[in-house]
Amino acid sequence: MKKAISVILIICLLLPGIALAETIREQVNAPETLQDTFTSNTGRMTIDINAAVIVPEISTLYEIDVTPRLFNNQELTQLVKGFQQDDPQLEADYQVLVGDWKQYEYKNADIHLTAYGRADNGTWSDVTAKCVINDETYLTGYMSALQRWHEGPAAHCRYTLEEAKAIADQAAAIVAPNYAFSAWGLMELYPRDGSDTRTKDYDYLEGYQFCYTPVLEGIQIPYTTNEEESSGLTLQPVRQARLYISITDTGIYEIRWYGAQEIGKKTPVAALLSFEKIYEIAQMILPLAHMEHEKYYENAAVLIVDQIQLNYCRIQRRDKPGQFVMTPVWDFFGSRAVENEDGTMRLFDINPNNSLLTVNAIDGTVIDRNYGY
Repeated sequence: MKKAISVILIICLLLPGIALAETIREQVNAPETLQDTFTSNTGRMTIDINAAVIVPEISTLYEIDVTPRLFNNQELTQLVKGFQQDDPQLEADYQVLVGDWKQYEYKNADIHLTAYGRADNGTWSDVTAKCVINDETYLTGYMSALQRWHEGPAAHCRYTLEEAKAIADQAAAIVAPNYAFSAWGLMELYPRDGSDTRTKDYDYLEGYQFCYTPVLEGIQIPYTTNEEESSGLTLQPVRQARLYISITDTGIYEIRWYGAQEIGKKTPVAALLSFEKIYEIAQMILPLAHMEHEKYYENAAVLIVDQIQLNYCRIQRRDKPGQFVMTPVWDFFGSRAVENEDGTMRLFDINPNNSLLTVNAIDGTVIDRNYGY
């Protein structure tokens, strides 16, 4: 036994990678936090960084091929069960194919489920599954981009944020157990009977929207506001994989599931750029990427970076538009702001997970999350 232990110790000393593989943080020499302040080349915009540097506790990153597809029957069953139906009936009331659009529809006394996608050159885009209460009390001001137009809980909702999230978490665990909570926002509610719910101007009844995103190879794909702009109309051919759960004062109101995808080949990343190099790129590009902000708020423009995170971003293959690859990137999350005369800051981007800059962790190229490359 002693001889066997000695042999193992010798091997570990000769091959330290076997004994303890370097974490990604160690490989790129990333700090736990970063504090810095600098100005643009013109000196008219300040970039203020006081950020946690978030790196997954793993030793290997991958480039992962993903291909859009339709939701399958098992996933649709899980979607219905998210409403905690004891015996969901999923015999399709009808299945239609209209032009390029393929739609399934299922109904029972309580819920209405639709799932559809569009075929384009042999691939699927705008893949969506939606489950909503049939007896709708409200019309909603639904937005794919999560929004927070004020701090604090939803107005006039009987659930606190924590209570609403607990309800949504339970449903998400049923619908998509490989997804994790990413961000939340608010939504306005308008009664179908036309009555006015406002107690004063712009004071509507409100509900919550919670977003859940996939976890791949130990890394969660974060929700970012940048990918879901223009009232849900993205510039990419197919939505990101996202699960949205809406909570009103009656409980779960709606579940929307976007971007079903097939996971393909996983290629280990041989080498990543050091964090020092990534930050050099960020120092150069952050002011350039927000020149418009500087133009309109000369000498008062500020970029506030409060989180720097290494994660995956879905990038479209330019040679194969219907195919994508999950690529390691660094996101610099934060807000544009303006410094008031009294020294306080007025934030422009109060919506969650606003990426001011996304940099490819492998080659340092800058990625526009609106377009996906």
